[in-house]
Amino acid sequence: MRGGTDLAFPPVRHTALETLVVETGGLGAEVVRGIVGSDLPALENLELWLGTDEYGGDSTPRTWPRCSPARPSPPCATWACATA
Repeated sequence: MRGGTDLAFPPVRHTALETLVVETGGLGAEVVRGIVGSDLPALENLELWLGTDEYGGDSTPRTWPRCSPARPSPPCATWACATA
């Protein structure tokens, strides 16, 4: 996905999705919570471009739910965060 204006991502179930990339100038925390709350058992690669608050970004690793053994999907990821 590219672009974050009016982006919504409610929790979904998708059994075949292996890669999800969301490129935005500013990613909303609610979108991140929807992605993390989704049931994506085949997901292997997750890339989120956070952007800045100047473009609507209000998500940081501190605002995201934590991965836990009780909720293994989506898989825990190493987050690389950068701003432009």
